[in-house]
Amino acid sequence: MNKNEHPGKKRLLTFSNAKFCFEDLAIVHTGTIPCSSFVADFTSQIRAPKVRSDIIEWETDNSSFELSNNNTRIRKVGPLGWGSGIIFSRTSINKEITYFQAKIVLLNQNLPSNTGGVCLGIASPIGTPFICMLNTDTGSREYSSFHATTGDVLGVVVDKKKDQVLFYKNAKFVEYGKSKPSSIEGAKAMMEMYYPRCVIEMGDFFQYSSLEYPSITINQ
Repeated sequence: MNKNEHPGKKRLLTFSNAKFCFEDLAIVHTGTIPCSSFVADFTSQIRAPKVRSDIIEWETDNSSFELSNNNTRIRKVGPLGWGSGIIFSRTSINKEITYFQAKIVLLNQNLPSNTGGVCLGIASPIGTPFICMLNTDTGSREYSSFHATTGDVLGVVVDKKKDQVLFYKNAKFVEYGKSKPSSIEGAKAMMEMYYPRCVIEMGDFFQYSSLEYPSITINQ
């Protein structure tokens, strides 16, 4: 950088092949001048506008769960514990990029600020492979785990092109899935709940273009 170059300015990078595209990168500012609003606006503009949030509709004949609001709202009425079973979406995950969200309306009636008790992701109804998150920090090798409680929105991006799953909390990236979606045949969205009277609502809470993408910093 010379004396006439602004300390917050970044030089334009070019790549010798087409491997990278704007959707692959989060814009990372490393200068001395804050520009958080520019980063958010620019990232939003270059993120693929064709991706929309899918409103997952669930199906189950398990009496431990109640479905309402066109099968997008789940309430557990069964006993405490993981043994009540897994709920699957009506349709399979077939698109190149699938994005869906689940809001924790009520996690635990007795301890509403507690964590744990919600498992969300993708799995096969005909087998055991799964890629999911658990809303407590367990350090598990099987689950992606991070704290989330009543009022938080859990986001799941299944990217078949890059063969990866990304998990979000309130539009902030938190962790990758532990396995690749290509390892799951006939994958569907899945949900498992621990606490009785827990309520989860599927919806379009954060646009795909507003998601925080995993950062790639390129030093110049």
